[in-house]
Amino acid sequence: MNKIFKYTLLKYRPSSVLDEQVNVGILFIFFEDSKALFLFPKSLARLSALYPDIDLHDIKRYLTAFQKRANKISDKNLFVAATSDNLIEKEFLVADANSFFFSDFKVGVYESIEKTVAHVNAQYFAYYGDVLETDKKDDDYLVRRFTEGVKQFDKLPFYKKNVLLSNGRVTANFDIAWQNGTTNYAKAMSFDYVKSDSIQRKAVQWFGEIVQLSIN
Repeated sequence: MNKIFKYTLLKYRPSSVLDEQVNVGILFIFFEDSKALFLFPKSLARLSALYPDIDLHDIKRYLTAFQKRANKISDKNLFVAATSDNLIEKEFLVADANSFFFSDFKVGVYESIEKTVAHVNAQYFAYYGDVLETDKKDDDYLVRRFTEGVKQFDKLPFYKKNVLLSNGRVTANFDIAWQNGTTNYAKAMSFDYVKSDSIQRKAVQWFGEIVQLSIN
């Protein structure tokens, strides 16, 4: 028989003026099984990409405290506690206390706690997953893929790597250059949010350098 569970998202809002919100945790209440769980991503690198000045140590301290609190209330009568209108305020966080706040509870049914937690966790934290180095779609990855695609050019004298181009105003390092009637320059530019570089910073930097190089 399916049983009812509730969950709420913990959101982080660094600025009440901008009102930008990021999901940083999920609180599950399986009150028929007397179990409360709080999950948060192991890696918070995505937060650093969005907010470079954020104190991740402080964020993790709060998240760990919420996790410990969830474990403690599992020893209580959750069937009663979970129906309380002030469960969050009473057990976790006073409303408007800081940059953290919980969303309204959502209700669902489950047969397996493990499968339910895995499914909901994947829905909200897909972009927080720990990415293996070989799977990162960073600049080096793009260079490797490009090089693999043009291996037939390796024997040609006009195919070079790490080429500096300068016009007196600016000097730019291009990953690959080759000559085929005209000289072509390629620069790998990943917009992977797992990296600490923001998309805006990288785009602005290279747009400026290309413009400067195009001026005679």
